[in-house]
Amino acid sequence: MFHIINFVESEKNGPVIPLCNVTDRLVKMLDISEKSVRRLKQELHQLREKETNEKQRQEMKEQGETEANVRVLRSRTISLSISKHRESSESNPPAKNFCRRHTASAFSSSSKIDLSIPQALPPQKKRPRLAVSALISVKGYHIPSVDIWSCTEEHNMDSTHFLSWLDSTCATLRDEIDEKGRIAICLDNATWHNTLTKESIIPKRSSTKGEIQKWLQDRKIHFPEKFVKAQLLQLVCANCPRKEYMSDRIAKKYAVEIIRLPKLHCSLDPIELSWNNLKQFVRDQNTTFRQDDVKQLIEQFMVAMDDKLATSYFHHVYKVEEMYKTADEIMEEEIEPHMQSDSEETDSEDDEENEILPGFILCNIQQEPCGVGLVFDAQVTILEHKSIICPGYSAVLHIHAAVVEVQFKKLITLINRNTGERIQEHPRFIKQNQVAIARFELSQSGQAICMEPFKRFPQLGRFTLHDEGRTIAIGKVLEIIE
Repeated sequence: MFHIINFVESEKNGPVIPLCNVTDRLVKMLDISEKSVRRLKQELHQLREKETNEKQRQEMKEQGETEANVRVLRSRTISLSISKHRESSESNPPAKNFCRRHTASAFSSSSKIDLSIPQALPPQKKRPRLAVSALISVKGYHIPSVDIWSCTEEHNMDSTHFLSWLDSTCATLRDEIDEKGRIAICLDNATWHNTLTKESIIPKRSSTKGEIQKWLQDRKIHFPEKFVKAQLLQLVCANCPRKEYMSDRIAKKYAVEIIRLPKLHCSLDPIELSWNNLKQFVRDQNTTFRQDDVKQLIEQFMVAMDDKLATSYFHHVYKVEEMYKTADEIMEEEIEPHMQSDSEETDSEDDEENEILPGFILCNIQQEPCGVGLVFDAQVTILEHKSIICPGYSAVLHIHAAVVEVQFKKLITLINRNTGERIQEHPRFIKQNQVAIARFELSQSGQAICMEPFKRFPQLGRFTLHDEGRTIAIGKVLEIIE
Protein backbone atom coordinates (compact mmCIF):
# COMPACT_ATOMS: atom_id res chain seq x y z
CA MET A 1 0.00 0.00 0.00
CA PHE A 2 2.84 2.37 0.83
CA HIS A 3 4.33 1.76 -2.63
CA ILE A 4 1.02 2.58 -4.26
CA ILE A 5 0.63 5.76 -2.22
CA ASN A 6 4.20 6.84 -3.09
CA PHE A 7 3.62 6.22 -6.77
CA VAL A 8 0.33 8.10 -6.91
CA GLU A 9 1.73 11.07 -4.98
CA SER A 10 4.85 11.17 -7.13
CA GLU A 11 2.77 11.24 -10.30
CA LYS A 12 0.33 13.84 -9.01
CA ASN A 13 1.93 16.56 -11.14
CA GLY A 14 3.91 14.24 -13.38
CA PRO A 15 4.12 14.63 -17.15
CA VAL A 16 3.14 11.03 -17.93
CA ILE A 17 -0.19 10.57 -16.14
CA PRO A 18 -1.17 13.78 -14.39
CA LEU A 19 -3.56 12.97 -11.55
CA CYS A 20 -6.05 15.00 -9.61
CA ASN A 21 -7.92 14.13 -6.40
CA VAL A 22 -5.19 11.75 -5.16
CA THR A 23 -7.05 10.76 -2.02
CA ASP A 24 -10.21 9.83 -3.92
CA ARG A 25 -8.25 7.81 -6.42
CA LEU A 26 -6.46 5.91 -3.63
CA VAL A 27 -9.83 5.11 -2.02
CA LYS A 28 -11.00 3.59 -5.30
CA MET A 29 -7.73 1.81 -6.06
CA LEU A 30 -7.27 0.29 -2.58
CA ASP A 31 -10.96 -0.16 -1.87
CA ILE A 32 -10.63 1.35 1.60
CA SER A 33 -12.18 4.33 3.36
CA GLU A 34 -10.90 7.87 3.10
CA LYS A 35 -10.05 7.84 6.81
CA SER A 36 -7.83 4.80 6.31
CA VAL A 37 -6.00 6.51 3.45
CA ARG A 38 -5.21 9.55 5.63
CA ARG A 39 -3.99 7.27 8.42
CA LEU A 40 -1.74 5.42 5.98
CA LYS A 41 -0.36 8.73 4.70
CA GLN A 42 0.46 9.81 8.25
CA GLU A 43 2.27 6.53 8.94
CA LEU A 44 4.16 6.96 5.69
CA HIS A 45 5.32 10.46 6.70
CA GLN A 46 6.49 9.18 10.07
CA LEU A 47 8.52 6.44 8.37
CA ARG A 48 10.10 9.04 6.09
CA GLU A 49 11.07 11.24 9.05
CA LYS A 50 12.56 8.22 10.81
CA GLU A 51 14.65 7.34 7.78
CA THR A 52 15.84 10.95 7.50
CA ASN A 53 16.88 11.07 11.15
CA GLU A 54 18.70 7.77 10.80
CA LYS A 55 20.65 9.10 7.83
CA GLN A 56 21.63 12.24 9.75
CA ARG A 57 22.89 10.18 12.70
CA GLN A 58 24.93 8.02 10.35
CA GLU A 59 26.49 11.10 8.67
CA MET A 60 27.35 12.67 12.04
CA LYS A 61 28.95 9.42 13.16
CA GLU A 62 31.07 9.24 10.01
CA GLN A 63 32.07 12.90 10.40
CA GLY A 64 33.14 12.28 14.01
CA GLU A 65 35.28 9.33 12.94
CA THR A 66 36.85 11.51 10.24
CA GLU A 67 37.73 14.29 12.69
CA ALA A 68 39.17 11.75 15.15
CA ASN A 69 41.40 10.32 12.42
CA VAL A 70 42.56 13.80 11.44
CA ARG A 71 43.47 14.60 15.07
CA VAL A 72 45.47 11.37 15.29
CA LEU A 73 47.18 12.30 12.03
CA ARG A 74 48.12 15.74 13.35
CA SER A 75 49.48 14.39 16.61
CA ARG A 76 51.56 11.81 14.76
CA THR A 77 52.80 14.52 12.36
CA ILE A 78 53.96 16.88 15.10
CA SER A 79 55.62 14.15 17.17
CA LEU A 80 57.29 12.69 14.07
CA SER A 81 58.63 16.07 12.95
CA ILE A 82 59.98 16.86 16.43
CA SER A 83 61.71 13.50 16.72
CA LYS A 84 63.24 13.90 13.26
CA HIS A 85 64.46 17.38 14.19
CA ARG A 86 66.10 16.07 17.36
CA GLU A 87 67.80 13.25 15.47
CA SER A 88 69.04 15.64 12.79
CA SER A 89 70.29 18.19 15.35
CA GLU A 90 72.28 15.45 17.12
CA SER A 91 73.75 13.85 14.00
CA ASN A 92 74.23 16.83 11.64
CA PRO A 93 76.63 19.78 12.18
CA PRO A 94 75.09 23.15 13.15
CA ALA A 95 73.68 25.17 10.30
CA LYS A 96 73.34 28.93 10.00
CA ASN A 97 69.74 28.86 8.87
CA PHE A 98 67.18 26.60 10.53
CA CYS A 99 63.70 26.02 9.18
CA ARG A 100 60.97 23.94 10.77
CA ARG A 101 58.42 22.28 8.49
CA HIS A 102 55.78 19.78 9.55
CA THR A 103 54.33 17.35 6.97
CA ALA A 104 51.93 14.45 7.20
CA SER A 105 52.10 11.16 5.27
CA ALA A 106 48.90 9.75 3.73
CA PHE A 107 47.26 6.67 5.18
CA SER A 108 43.92 4.91 4.74
CA SER A 109 41.45 4.14 7.54
CA SER A 110 38.08 2.55 7.93
CA SER A 111 36.38 5.79 6.94
CA LYS A 112 38.32 5.91 3.62
CA ILE A 113 40.53 8.88 4.50
CA ASP A 114 43.51 9.55 2.27
CA LEU A 115 45.05 12.81 3.39
CA SER A 116 48.39 14.56 3.15
CA ILE A 117 47.99 17.60 5.38
CA PRO A 118 50.88 19.90 6.34
CA GLN A 119 50.22 21.00 9.92
CA ALA A 120 51.99 23.75 11.87
CA LEU A 121 52.64 23.63 15.58
CA PRO A 122 49.81 25.08 17.68
CA PRO A 123 50.27 28.72 18.73
CA GLN A 124 52.36 29.10 21.84
CA LYS A 125 52.85 31.87 24.35
CA LYS A 126 55.90 34.09 24.18
CA ARG A 127 58.91 32.23 25.44
CA PRO A 128 61.09 33.75 28.17
CA ARG A 129 63.93 35.91 26.94
CA LEU A 130 67.45 36.34 28.23
CA ALA A 131 68.60 39.67 29.63
CA VAL A 132 72.32 40.43 29.97
CA SER A 133 73.95 42.95 32.29
CA ALA A 134 77.69 43.34 31.80
CA LEU A 135 80.64 45.73 31.81
CA ILE A 136 83.25 46.04 29.07
CA SER A 137 86.69 47.65 29.07
CA VAL A 138 89.70 47.62 26.76
CA LYS A 139 90.57 44.22 28.25
CA GLY A 140 87.19 42.68 27.34
CA TYR A 141 84.16 41.79 29.42
CA HIS A 142 84.38 41.92 33.19
CA ILE A 143 83.34 38.30 33.72
CA PRO A 144 82.69 38.43 37.51
CA SER A 145 79.98 41.07 36.99
CA VAL A 146 78.16 39.36 34.09
CA ASP A 147 74.52 38.65 34.92
CA ILE A 148 72.48 36.55 32.47
CA TRP A 149 68.94 35.86 33.60
CA SER A 150 65.59 34.88 32.14
CA CYS A 151 62.94 37.58 31.97
CA THR A 152 59.24 37.15 31.30
CA GLU A 153 56.27 39.48 31.07
CA GLU A 154 55.91 39.34 34.85
CA HIS A 155 59.63 39.41 35.67
CA ASN A 156 61.31 41.86 33.30
CA MET A 157 64.26 44.23 33.45
CA ASP A 158 63.46 47.11 35.80
CA SER A 159 65.20 49.54 38.11
CA THR A 160 65.04 47.15 41.08
CA HIS A 161 67.00 44.42 39.31
CA PHE A 162 69.46 46.89 37.75
CA LEU A 163 70.20 48.70 41.02
CA SER A 164 70.79 45.38 42.78
CA TRP A 165 73.22 44.35 40.02
CA LEU A 166 74.95 47.75 40.15
CA ASP A 167 75.44 47.51 43.91
CA SER A 168 77.09 44.07 43.71
CA THR A 169 79.16 45.11 40.67
CA CYS A 170 80.51 48.25 42.34
CA ALA A 171 81.43 46.22 45.41
CA THR A 172 83.25 43.66 43.25
CA LEU A 173 85.18 46.34 41.35
CA ARG A 174 86.23 48.08 44.55
CA ASP A 175 87.49 44.79 45.99
CA GLU A 176 89.58 44.18 42.86
CA ILE A 177 91.01 47.73 42.72
CA ASP A 178 92.62 49.50 45.65
CA GLU A 179 90.83 52.33 47.40
CA LYS A 180 92.83 55.02 45.60
CA GLY A 181 92.12 53.64 42.14
CA ARG A 182 89.64 55.52 40.00
CA ILE A 183 86.60 53.59 38.73
CA ALA A 184 84.18 55.07 36.22
CA ILE A 185 81.08 53.39 34.72
CA CYS A 186 79.48 54.79 31.58
CA LEU A 187 75.67 54.49 31.38
CA ASP A 188 73.21 55.31 28.62
CA ASN A 189 69.78 56.84 29.17
CA ALA A 190 67.73 53.69 29.72
CA THR A 191 64.75 54.19 32.03
CA TRP A 192 66.08 51.92 34.77
CA HIS A 193 69.42 53.77 34.74
CA ASN A 194 67.77 57.11 35.56
CA THR A 195 65.54 56.29 38.53
CA LEU A 196 65.33 59.35 40.74
CA THR A 197 65.66 59.29 44.50
CA LYS A 198 62.52 59.89 46.54
CA GLU A 199 63.70 63.39 47.49
CA SER A 200 64.23 64.37 43.84
CA ILE A 201 60.78 63.42 42.57
CA ILE A 202 58.58 66.47 41.98
CA PRO A 203 54.91 66.73 40.96
CA LYS A 204 54.11 66.80 37.25
CA ARG A 205 51.24 68.08 35.17
CA SER A 206 49.50 64.74 35.55
CA SER A 207 49.52 65.14 39.35
CA THR A 208 46.37 66.31 41.09
CA LYS A 209 46.11 69.69 42.74
CA GLY A 210 46.02 68.03 46.18
CA GLU A 211 49.27 66.15 45.50
CA ILE A 212 51.01 69.37 44.44
CA GLN A 213 49.78 71.19 47.55
CA LYS A 214 50.96 68.34 49.78
CA TRP A 215 54.43 68.40 48.18
CA LEU A 216 54.72 72.14 48.86
CA GLN A 217 53.43 71.80 52.43
CA ASP A 218 55.90 68.99 53.22
CA ARG A 219 58.73 71.33 52.24
CA LYS A 220 57.21 74.26 54.16
CA ILE A 221 56.68 76.32 51.04
CA HIS A 222 53.83 78.79 51.58
CA PHE A 223 51.31 79.54 48.85
CA PRO A 224 47.94 81.34 48.68
CA GLU A 225 44.91 79.08 48.86
CA LYS A 226 43.41 80.66 45.75
CA PHE A 227 46.36 79.47 43.58
CA VAL A 228 45.28 77.31 40.65
CA LYS A 229 47.15 74.23 39.49
CA ALA A 230 49.27 76.08 36.90
CA GLN A 231 50.46 78.59 39.52
CA LEU A 232 51.28 75.78 41.94
CA LEU A 233 53.40 74.05 39.28
CA GLN A 234 55.31 77.26 38.67
CA LEU A 235 56.02 77.41 42.40
CA VAL A 236 57.22 73.78 42.29
CA CYS A 237 59.60 74.53 39.41
CA ALA A 238 61.01 77.51 41.29
CA ASN A 239 61.75 75.36 44.36
CA CYS A 240 62.54 72.00 42.80
CA PRO A 241 65.58 70.21 44.29
CA ARG A 242 68.63 69.10 42.35
CA LYS A 243 68.17 65.83 40.51
CA GLU A 244 69.80 62.84 42.17
CA TYR A 245 69.70 59.34 40.71
CA MET A 246 69.62 56.11 42.66
CA SER A 247 72.49 54.74 40.59
CA ASP A 248 74.67 57.73 41.54
CA ARG A 249 73.86 57.22 45.22
CA ILE A 250 74.81 53.52 45.07
CA ALA A 251 78.03 54.22 43.16
CA LYS A 252 79.00 56.94 45.61
CA LYS A 253 79.12 54.39 48.44
CA TYR A 254 82.01 52.62 46.70
CA ALA A 255 83.70 55.78 45.32
CA VAL A 256 82.66 54.89 41.79
CA GLU A 257 82.03 57.65 39.25
CA ILE A 258 78.97 57.45 36.94
CA ILE A 259 79.31 59.03 33.48
CA ARG A 260 76.07 59.46 31.53
CA LEU A 261 75.95 59.63 27.75
CA PRO A 262 74.03 62.40 25.99
CA LYS A 263 70.54 61.43 24.94
CA LEU A 264 70.21 59.70 21.55
CA HIS A 265 73.99 59.21 21.30
CA CYS A 266 74.38 55.44 21.56
CA SER A 267 77.27 55.71 19.06
CA LEU A 268 79.39 56.93 21.99
CA ASP A 269 78.88 53.68 23.93
CA PRO A 270 81.46 50.98 23.09
CA ILE A 271 79.30 48.17 24.46
CA GLU A 272 76.68 48.78 21.74
CA LEU A 273 79.16 47.48 19.14
CA SER A 274 79.77 44.44 21.31
CA TRP A 275 76.03 43.74 21.62
CA ASN A 276 75.76 43.76 17.84
CA ASN A 277 78.53 41.20 17.43
CA LEU A 278 77.14 39.10 20.27
CA LYS A 279 73.66 38.91 18.71
CA GLN A 280 75.13 38.01 15.33
CA PHE A 281 77.23 35.25 16.91
CA VAL A 282 74.16 33.77 18.61
CA ARG A 283 72.16 33.91 15.35
CA ASP A 284 74.88 32.05 13.47
CA GLN A 285 75.55 29.38 16.10
CA ASN A 286 72.06 28.80 17.53
CA THR A 287 70.58 25.54 16.17
CA THR A 288 68.61 24.11 19.09
CA PHE A 289 66.70 27.28 20.14
CA ARG A 290 66.89 26.21 23.77
CA GLN A 291 67.46 28.84 26.41
CA ASP A 292 70.28 26.98 28.15
CA ASP A 293 72.15 26.60 24.86
CA VAL A 294 71.72 30.29 24.05
CA LYS A 295 73.09 31.17 27.48
CA GLN A 296 76.14 28.99 26.83
CA LEU A 297 76.72 30.76 23.49
CA ILE A 298 76.59 34.15 25.22
CA GLU A 299 79.10 33.03 27.84
CA GLN A 300 81.32 31.52 25.14
CA PHE A 301 81.39 34.83 23.23
CA MET A 302 82.17 36.88 26.32
CA VAL A 303 84.99 34.63 27.50
CA ALA A 304 86.53 34.46 24.01
CA MET A 305 86.70 38.26 23.53
CA ASP A 306 90.34 39.35 23.50
CA ASP A 307 92.03 42.69 24.12
CA LYS A 308 92.36 43.45 20.41
CA LEU A 309 88.63 43.21 19.66
CA ALA A 310 87.63 45.11 22.80
CA THR A 311 90.13 47.88 22.07
CA SER A 312 88.77 48.27 18.54
CA TYR A 313 85.36 49.17 20.00
CA PHE A 314 86.89 52.00 22.04
CA HIS A 315 88.97 53.27 19.11
CA HIS A 316 85.81 53.50 17.02
CA VAL A 317 84.10 55.53 19.74
CA TYR A 318 87.15 57.84 19.95
CA LYS A 319 86.82 58.55 16.21
CA VAL A 320 83.12 59.32 16.54
CA GLU A 321 83.84 61.59 19.50
CA GLU A 322 86.48 63.51 17.54
CA MET A 323 84.02 63.93 14.69
CA TYR A 324 81.49 65.49 17.07
CA LYS A 325 84.15 67.79 18.51
CA THR A 326 85.18 68.96 15.05
CA ALA A 327 81.57 69.69 14.15
CA ASP A 328 81.14 71.68 17.37
CA GLU A 329 84.27 73.74 16.63
CA ILE A 330 83.02 74.57 13.13
CA MET A 331 79.68 75.59 14.56
CA GLU A 332 81.15 77.77 17.30
CA GLU A 333 84.00 79.42 15.36
CA GLU A 334 82.73 79.76 11.79
CA ILE A 335 78.94 79.70 11.76
CA GLU A 336 77.67 81.18 15.03
CA PRO A 337 79.62 84.49 14.72
CA HIS A 338 77.88 85.17 11.39
CA MET A 339 74.43 84.28 12.62
CA GLN A 340 72.19 87.24 13.35
CA SER A 341 70.68 87.34 16.81
CA ASP A 342 66.93 86.83 17.00
CA SER A 343 66.68 89.85 19.25
CA GLU A 344 68.14 92.26 16.68
CA GLU A 345 65.69 94.21 14.60
CA THR A 346 66.25 95.45 11.04
CA ASP A 347 64.19 97.40 8.55
CA SER A 348 66.04 96.07 5.53
CA GLU A 349 63.81 94.40 2.96
CA ASP A 350 66.65 92.00 2.05
CA ASP A 351 66.24 90.26 5.39
CA GLU A 352 62.59 89.43 4.81
CA GLU A 353 61.80 85.78 5.33
CA ASN A 354 60.12 85.45 1.95
CA GLU A 355 63.34 86.53 0.19
CA ILE A 356 65.02 83.20 1.05
CA LEU A 357 63.51 80.18 -0.67
CA PRO A 358 64.36 76.46 -0.91
CA GLY A 359 67.04 75.88 -3.53
CA PHE A 360 69.09 78.99 -2.75
CA ILE A 361 72.85 78.38 -2.37
CA LEU A 362 75.10 80.26 0.11
CA CYS A 363 78.35 81.13 -1.75
CA ASN A 364 81.65 82.75 -0.91
CA ILE A 365 81.76 86.06 -2.78
CA GLN A 366 85.56 86.04 -2.81
CA GLN A 367 85.53 82.89 -4.95
CA GLU A 368 83.60 81.97 -8.10
CA PRO A 369 79.88 81.85 -7.18
CA CYS A 370 77.57 78.96 -7.91
CA GLY A 371 76.25 78.72 -11.46
CA VAL A 372 72.60 79.36 -12.34
CA GLY A 373 70.70 78.11 -15.33
CA LEU A 374 67.49 78.54 -17.25
CA VAL A 375 68.32 76.24 -20.19
CA PHE A 376 70.66 73.27 -19.82
CA ASP A 377 71.68 70.02 -21.49
CA ALA A 378 71.49 66.83 -19.42
CA GLN A 379 71.84 63.10 -19.77
CA VAL A 380 68.62 61.45 -18.62
CA THR A 381 67.63 57.81 -18.02
CA ILE A 382 63.92 56.99 -18.27
CA LEU A 383 63.01 54.62 -15.43
CA GLU A 384 59.24 54.27 -15.56
CA HIS A 385 56.90 55.80 -18.14
CA LYS A 386 54.16 53.99 -20.02
CA SER A 387 54.04 56.21 -23.09
CA ILE A 388 56.73 57.83 -25.23
CA ILE A 389 58.30 61.19 -24.36
CA CYS A 390 58.54 63.80 -27.09
CA PRO A 391 59.77 67.43 -27.17
CA GLY A 392 57.28 69.60 -25.33
CA TYR A 393 56.73 67.10 -22.51
CA SER A 394 56.71 68.72 -19.04
CA ALA A 395 57.76 67.21 -15.70
CA VAL A 396 58.77 68.33 -12.21
CA LEU A 397 62.53 68.70 -11.67
CA HIS A 398 64.01 67.92 -8.23
CA ILE A 399 67.60 69.14 -8.01
CA HIS A 400 69.22 69.49 -4.54
CA ALA A 401 66.57 71.45 -2.57
CA ALA A 402 64.93 73.13 -5.58
CA VAL A 403 61.66 71.90 -7.09
CA VAL A 404 60.64 73.49 -10.42
CA GLU A 405 58.75 72.55 -13.58
CA VAL A 406 60.82 71.91 -16.72
CA GLN A 407 60.08 71.09 -20.33
CA PHE A 408 61.88 68.85 -22.83
CA LYS A 409 62.99 71.46 -25.39
CA LYS A 410 64.57 68.97 -27.80
CA LEU A 411 66.11 65.49 -27.92
CA ILE A 412 69.75 65.60 -28.98
CA THR A 413 70.90 61.97 -29.11
CA LEU A 414 70.22 58.42 -27.91
CA ILE A 415 72.93 56.59 -25.95
CA ASN A 416 73.58 52.85 -25.61
CA ARG A 417 73.11 51.97 -21.93
CA ASN A 418 75.79 49.27 -22.01
CA THR A 419 78.56 50.88 -24.07
CA GLY A 420 77.79 54.60 -23.67
CA GLU A 421 78.07 55.17 -27.44
CA ARG A 422 75.76 57.49 -29.35
CA ILE A 423 73.42 55.40 -31.50
CA GLN A 424 70.94 57.93 -32.98
CA GLU A 425 71.02 61.67 -33.46
CA HIS A 426 67.92 63.81 -32.92
CA PRO A 427 65.42 61.04 -32.17
CA ARG A 428 61.74 61.89 -32.45
CA PHE A 429 60.96 60.37 -29.04
CA ILE A 430 62.39 58.37 -26.14
CA LYS A 431 60.74 55.70 -24.00
CA GLN A 432 61.20 53.60 -20.90
CA ASN A 433 64.67 52.10 -20.20
CA GLN A 434 66.35 54.41 -22.75
CA VAL A 435 69.17 56.87 -22.13
CA ALA A 436 69.31 60.15 -24.01
CA ILE A 437 70.85 63.61 -24.00
CA ALA A 438 68.15 66.27 -24.03
CA ARG A 439 67.83 70.02 -23.68
CA PHE A 440 65.63 71.27 -20.84
CA GLU A 441 64.12 74.68 -20.20
CA LEU A 442 62.44 75.94 -17.06
CA SER A 443 58.74 76.42 -17.70
CA GLN A 444 58.44 79.66 -15.74
CA SER A 445 59.92 82.50 -17.78
CA GLY A 446 62.60 84.56 -16.09
CA GLN A 447 63.20 81.92 -13.41
CA ALA A 448 66.67 80.46 -12.90
CA ILE A 449 67.92 77.93 -10.37
CA CYS A 450 71.32 77.11 -8.93
CA MET A 451 73.07 74.20 -10.65
CA GLU A 452 76.49 73.02 -11.76
CA PRO A 453 77.69 70.47 -14.32
CA PHE A 454 77.93 67.04 -12.76
CA LYS A 455 81.66 66.72 -13.49
CA ARG A 456 82.39 69.94 -11.63
CA PHE A 457 80.10 69.56 -8.59
CA PRO A 458 78.10 66.27 -8.43
CA GLN A 459 75.88 67.38 -5.53
CA LEU A 460 74.49 70.27 -7.60
CA GLY A 461 74.48 68.37 -10.90
CA ARG A 462 72.28 65.34 -10.28
CA PHE A 463 68.48 65.47 -10.46
CA THR A 464 65.29 63.44 -10.74
CA LEU A 465 62.14 63.96 -12.81
CA HIS A 466 58.69 63.35 -11.32
CA ASP A 467 55.25 63.09 -12.89
CA GLU A 468 51.98 62.36 -11.06
CA GLY A 469 53.86 61.52 -7.88
CA ARG A 470 56.17 58.95 -9.55
CA THR A 471 59.88 59.17 -10.26
CA ILE A 472 60.05 58.73 -14.03
CA ALA A 473 63.71 59.54 -14.69
CA ILE A 474 67.11 60.36 -13.21
CA GLY A 475 69.77 62.51 -14.82
CA LYS A 476 72.87 64.65 -14.55
CA VAL A 477 73.62 68.14 -15.85
CA LEU A 478 76.17 68.19 -18.68
CA GLU A 479 76.23 71.87 -19.68
CA ILE A 480 74.45 75.10 -18.73
CA ILE A 481 73.35 76.85 -21.94
CA GLU A 482 71.93 80.07 -20.51
